[in-house]
Formats: sequence, structure tokens, C-alpha cells
Amino acid sequence: MKRPFVLTLLLCILSISGAEPTQPAASQDGIDVYFSPDGGAGHAVVKEIAGAKTSLDIAAYSYTHAEISKATVEAHKRGIRVRVVMDKTQSAGKYSSATFLHNSGVPVWIDVKVGLMHNKYLIIDGQTIITGSFNLTKSADERNAENLLLIRGKEKLTQAYAENFKKLLQESERYKPE
Repeated sequence: MKRPFVLTLLLCILSISGAEPTQPAASQDGIDVYFSPDGGAGHAVVKEIAGAKTSLDIAAYSYTHAEISKATVEAHKRGIRVRVVMDKTQSAGKYSSATFLHNSGVPVWIDVKVGLMHNKYLIIDGQTIITGSFNLTKSADERNAENLLLIRGKEKLTQAYAENFKKLLQESERYKPE
């Protein structure tokens, strides 16, 4: 009788502490898929950023997820080359995510050329791509129906994303807070 109670209590404590599932919904050939809400997508992004060893390039339409922002800043502090390109809508306001990252020393660019820079991807160490409908927001993680693909070891795909990121940087301006 005590075992089920203890197990139930432990599960309740874990759910209250914010523990999230870390297992993908499915995995195949170096690709993991996560869904939200409650599918561990945000946690997967934080975990991958925390494991970055050399570089982190982020193209983000919307970027307001506190844990992902903190992981990005921590990667920068560890000496990882971090570059972030955001849509112009993210540069408005005194307390935007662009301002937070900029004030933490993370280089941020604002895409000024296209209508909306609606990309949502990360390139980690030139080897891992994170992409999908998942915006880097708490809403995407906790309320919205989103998908996230974590793609490892696909050289041609990674190169295509790297080329796109290079183009985004060229058509963007370095962020300057208001």
C-alpha cells in the first residue's frame, strides 16, 4: 500500500517542480520530433543549447521563452559563438527579448529586408538543426499546438540552413536598443 502512495507523491512533486518530458514523441535516422504543449519541446531546446560546444545560430520570429533565453546567454558566457537574428517586431519595446539578449552581451541582428522574418530554427555546432512551427516562446511550449524537429548529422540540410542564416545576417542590421 505504501509503494503506490510514494510513487504518486513523487510524480506529483516532479510535475509541480516543472520537470518536463525529455523523450521525443518519435525518433528515426538522427531526427527527433517533439510536440507541444506538454511534449518537452522547450526542454529539448534548452538541453541542446546547453550542450553546444562551438556555435549557436538562431533565427527566431518570436523569442520570449525565459529558459531558452537564459540558456542562450549561458552559452555565450561559456565562450560559444552565439548569433541571433530576429524579426523587427521583436526589437520594439524597452523590455524586448532582443534587449535582454543584447544587454547580456549576445550579438543580435534585426532582419529589416523582408516583410516578416518568420523563420524558427537553430543551428548548433554546425551539426544540429532545430526547426518546426515552435516559436521560442512560453506560449508555444505550454499552450499552443506546435511541432519541433531536432535533426542531427544531416550535412546537406545543415549547410542549407547555414547558407540561409548567412543571407539573413547580410540583410539584417545590428540591434540597437531604443
